[in-house]
Amino acid sequence: MVRKRVGWNLLINVWVEIRRNGRVIRTGFVEDAMPDSSALWIAADANDPRQLFEASEGFEVWVTPQYGPPASATG
Repeated sequence: MVRKRVGWNLLINVWVEIRRNGRVIRTGFVEDAMPDSSALWIAADANDPRQLFEASEGFEVWVTPQYGPPASATG
């Protein structure tokens, strides 16, 4: 089961789903994130280039619990 995460800055090197309006837009490893969790970059892979996603544009980050930080760490 995947869960929505608020603390994007704690997800570097974690496999995530990027969602918008309930739809999965992209999956991949978080390469970097802003300290304030306003944006993150998904690393390039065989199919897609490195890509920036911003919270202000309605993107959400979902992660499988065993890969993410403890819920208490995300605020």
